[in-house]
Amino acid sequence: MDPKCDLLKTTTSLLPDSTIYRRLVRRLLHTTTARPNLSYIIHTLSQYISKPSTNHLVAAHRVLRYLKGFSDVDWACCTETRRSISGFGVYLGDSLISWKDKKQPTLSRSSTEAEYRAIA
Repeated sequence: MDPKCDLLKTTTSLLPDSTIYRRLVRRLLHTTTARPNLSYIIHTLSQYISKPSTNHLVAAHRVLRYLKGFSDVDWACCTETRRSISGFGVYLGDSLISWKDKKQPTLSRSSTEAEYRAIA
């Protein structure tokens, strides 16, 4: 957590739409079981779910940048639908703790576009 980041409730620049922040923090809460080193900051961010400010959203995005994962895609590998298959893995140290593969919902025109869809 950045020590210069101000997460006080008295921040004046409240978010106009707090649903994005709520959804992001709710999803980050699930990572605390696999990544206990993030539990402090994520629980701190969850305290401000009722009235989040732009500083809270910046801190939540900082947590997302901290999370490192592996993503890969096989472009147009399904012979029936020509859709790409995306996969990602989450590591804790050198150990793989979670993974998922799925077929992308839309067609990609290039391998670069398929990679961007996998990251998103």
